[in-house]
Amino acid sequence: MALVPIALNEAIRDVLPVVEKIARVACSTTARLVEKDFADYKETTSSNTVRNAAHNMVSRLTASLAHVSTREHLRVRISQNLLTKLEEAFRTFSAHALPPRGVILQACEAVCADNLELGSRLVENIAAERAVHEVDAMLSGFYNDMQSPPPRGSSERKDGQHGGSSSTVAPAMMRVYASFGQRDDETKRQKRSNPMQSPSNIAASPFHRKEHKLRHNQGLKYRVHRLLDDWLSICLLEAKSSTIVTEEMYRQFLHRFKDEGWVENSQSAQTFFFIATELCVESSCRSIDRKVGGHDEGKENSAGSKYTAVDALARLMVFLVKFLDCDDRVGLLATFLQSVVHQLLQDHDSKSKQKGSGVAYNQKPHLRLFVNVLHDLDAFNTAQLNSPSIDLLVPLAEAFHAVRPERAPAFAFAWMELVSHRLFMPKLLLGKPSRRGSSTFELLLLDLLAFLRPYLINQEKQHPIGVLYMGTLRLLLVLLHDFPEFLSQHHFSLCNIIPLTCVQMRNIILSAFPRMISLPDPLTPHLRVENLPDMRRPPHIACDMKEPLLRRGLLKPLKSYLGTRWPISFPKKLCEQIRGKLQPSSASSSSPSAALEDSKSTRIVGGVKRRAASTAVGEGRKERSVGVNSDGYDMVLINSLVLCTGMHHIARMALEADDKSGGVIGPGD
Repeated sequence: MALVPIALNEAIRDVLPVVEKIARVACSTTARLVEKDFADYKETTSSNTVRNAAHNMVSRLTASLAHVSTREHLRVRISQNLLTKLEEAFRTFSAHALPPRGVILQACEAVCADNLELGSRLVENIAAERAVHEVDAMLSGFYNDMQSPPPRGSSERKDGQHGGSSSTVAPAMMRVYASFGQRDDETKRQKRSNPMQSPSNIAASPFHRKEHKLRHNQGLKYRVHRLLDDWLSICLLEAKSSTIVTEEMYRQFLHRFKDEGWVENSQSAQTFFFIATELCVESSCRSIDRKVGGHDEGKENSAGSKYTAVDALARLMVFLVKFLDCDDRVGLLATFLQSVVHQLLQDHDSKSKQKGSGVAYNQKPHLRLFVNVLHDLDAFNTAQLNSPSIDLLVPLAEAFHAVRPERAPAFAFAWMELVSHRLFMPKLLLGKPSRRGSSTFELLLLDLLAFLRPYLINQEKQHPIGVLYMGTLRLLLVLLHDFPEFLSQHHFSLCNIIPLTCVQMRNIILSAFPRMISLPDPLTPHLRVENLPDMRRPPHIACDMKEPLLRRGLLKPLKSYLGTRWPISFPKKLCEQIRGKLQPSSASSSSPSAALEDSKSTRIVGGVKRRAASTAVGEGRKERSVGVNSDGYDMVLINSLVLCTGMHHIARMALEADDKSGGVIGPGD
């Protein structure tokens, strides 16, 4: 195993030219900033103070630049050096045949992953040491112009010593320079607390599979963490100055992401994004807790900085959907979102079990993540696809269905904000194909109503259920105003799940009518509604209104009775079904909490095309129809009976009009 430090040393030597360039850039930047910041404080500040500030800044800046610029090159060089030296060692010292190259390459990659952090820190230390000496040379004249260091036994002048003079160094500026040194000290403490990453222990890196499996989970988390750090560095650099980030940096990151095997199959992609979501959510929760605990240090840390990691993760998802060579981008996005849903539910369930311990689930990080995905996807949809397609919104809708309020009650308010978001609901209902979008949103609206149903039946509208109920009414009013066709087409399934006592909610839905229809003036003299032209056209209903009758074996007898008034016993049998005296329907006996559990579709990257969401909606609609009221009447069956009878009468009226005119008009039944 002496080959490992040799390969590491050679790889470090290969990246030293890049380190020298980085050190020169960092030193030049630091020297200019230090001269500018301390130019007005030469008489009140010692040369030691300026020197320490310059050292802190140049060390941190050089180490960060070296980490971003050399890490990928260092990883490649370590792996290549190990591969070459292992093959030479096998040929020289082994009497057996050379193992397959793939086996050796896999072992090299495992050892490289275990020691890449050490190599990266060694490069950072080398760069920082060189930068410190070089910045001292650049600032030597500036040091000489500063005040001489105070005599031994006395302290330097403190801020405010000259009675608030403008020549005193600003405390805020000194805290900035001190923060660079604090970060370096924290890094050194971490290195001292982790002796397994010292050069003497590199040779002990395991090749055996058992030891590798024991460290597999920890290694995965470490690899994801380092990859996220690099992506976050790119995002932060672009946020500060878009000219710093080049296409080459994005290309290198994408190449590294693929080389590490995170998109080889759906399982590896889900593993990466599950760990990444967990890390980012934990980071955001810690930032929120610090702010709530009174440890926030300023406005710059309060707003967006709490969610920096979450924002970067959302951007990474859309970046990969854009630029990965994958024919099924929708399936790729669904794979990413599935891992986010898994982590959300795991976090929700684990913290819900710890209510007494003061640990509560925080819905803000996951809400922020989904909202950012919506924004980035909207920009991508507009720029690339140039059409109102809903293909990329359907995976989001299925993710929202998976974390519906019945499944994750603590996420209910964030969930409602997401499904009613301006970049989701309108685009889903206006997109093409329109029927698929409306059916998909119907599923989400049924999720919301199914969660509220038990509370509405029991008249429990106290806070927070009352707030959620009022939000639902407002959502229905928006739909009534902007999308009345949606409510009119789906009123059958929506009213089936709303309790009869919720008159206001039901009236909002039932008052919707298509915008192409003009309602008659009710004060018109001699108005006969049945003679209006619109009464002769059957309404468009998106769901299968005949299904409740068909499931009970009543559809054919009903058609026969309406046409021939036979059999005579049919009305009695129908009344018994309505009162629930015969076999109860499966819909009546099913609970809302069990709805749509069997309608999940499989997502595989580059695999089989996904099933349309309308199939899941159709199955879900059957189970969501829980319309038996307190008196034992099956309201779902009654609604189906009324609609089917009315449609039959419309068809009959059309046939009678056809007989009078001599034309041929189909019944449309």
